[in-house]
Amino acid sequence: MRSALARFALLPFLTLALGLTAGCDGGAEGPSFHLTNVTGQMPDLKLGMPDAGGEVRRAADFRDRVVLLYTGYTHCPDVCPMTLGRIKQVVGKLGEQADEVAVLFVTVDPERDTPEVMQRYTANFDIPQLTGIIGEGEAFAQFKKRFHIYVQKEKEGPEDTDYIVNHSS
Repeated sequence: MRSALARFALLPFLTLALGLTAGCDGGAEGPSFHLTNVTGQMPDLKLGMPDAGGEVRRAADFRDRVVLLYTGYTHCPDVCPMTLGRIKQVVGKLGEQADEVAVLFVTVDPERDTPEVMQRYTANFDIPQLTGIIGEGEAFAQFKKRFHIYVQKEKEGPEDTDYIVNHSS
């Protein structure tokens, strides 16, 4: 019999994203969450993109696990590391149920986020369930379209690598 966590595989997907972006002041008891079952309302995961180890990952790799999907990039100055830190806190509170979670961090900056950079970056968060995914090529174009992901580089200095990436989370 599948656990309650696995039965609502897409439920935390949206709810946690909303909870993570909520204000930091959750009071002494922490933030209260209102969960909504979004089963059947989210697009299929379909990845087809390589992880930081070079293995092309597919939705089937994460079958029977709650998938927490987050897009960002390793050079992000604030929101991305803060959000991954909050995800670590949430996953840490799940205890044994944390094994039923897969956290996917899909980079929106494959030019700078090489597999080596992604491996070092994701290792900093010490989240065993975290997999860095390199968003590139046609598979990434389809992924962005399916999940309505906005990605726009904004030049910040004289070098080609001096830019930030505005993006959906």
